[in-house]
Amino acid sequence: MCYHGVLDLFRIPKPAAAAYRSQAEGTPFLEVASLLAPGDHDGANLPPVVVFTNCDRVELVRAGRTVGFFEPDRDRFPHLPHPPVFVDDFIGDELERNEGLSPGDARRVKKVFAAVTRYGQGRLPLVPLVTMGWVMLKHRWTFTDAADLFVRYVGRWGDALEPWTFVGWKDGQRTTEVRQGPHGASRLTVVPDQDTLHDGPTWDTVRVVIRHEDDQGQLLRYSQEAVTLATEGPIELVGPATVALVGGARAVWVRSLPEAGVGALVVRSPRFGDQSVTIRVTCGPEDPSSFRQ
Repeated sequence: MCYHGVLDLFRIPKPAAAAYRSQAEGTPFLEVASLLAPGDHDGANLPPVVVFTNCDRVELVRAGRTVGFFEPDRDRFPHLPHPPVFVDDFIGDELERNEGLSPGDARRVKKVFAAVTRYGQGRLPLVPLVTMGWVMLKHRWTFTDAADLFVRYVGRWGDALEPWTFVGWKDGQRTTEVRQGPHGASRLTVVPDQDTLHDGPTWDTVRVVIRHEDDQGQLLRYSQEAVTLATEGPIELVGPATVALVGGARAVWVRSLPEAGVGALVVRSPRFGDQSVTIRVTCGPEDPSSFRQ
């Protein structure tokens, strides 16, 4: 029931679960563990974004243009087969293209901007403070000039909000991608763990997960959408008929009744209308060796 940990009360994975899943080989995996909505961060300044993945590197794309490539942090996490990736540059080569800075000066300015995001303007360590002073002197910038650059390239106030795309690369091939950022329409998804129950020596149950997602399939973690539940046919709801999502998701359970046929769980929402999932019920004795694990 806490927001830390791996699974919640309903066995829905929390962001920490991605840290474990990313250590597995085989199927390419990538999950962005940080929130990228500007309102989630002071001054709309994005801190380094944590990406859990088993890919070799991560490409960050914005508005169809590559911002940069980022490698797993093996220096801090040498013990992990697949260390997390920290995406800490959201500017790319824009300072060079738009402001005419040399690659060296652009790197220096980005490091200073990262320090401002981390420590705040009034608490900058000596090195970034001196670095920014040197760059300002070289280019004859005033403090207002430097502040305007920070607002345009870090705060991005006034920019059209566009999603970020995180692309996982494995063995030189694009293998998976995740889009995050501003969203338009949202939706409820209703997915049962399985679509068949068997009512035999005892009744059977199934978990049904309800998620509030954006149009890119990302969980809306602040959602507490309320829904009402109803059943039809040979199934019965376990628990209350009105529930609220917790952190954008929750699960409900339904049980079989001693009657073969096809039942339905109906999830009703004032905003999203009715959604239903069908669950087939079989009856009769069952071989204990066939019980699900």
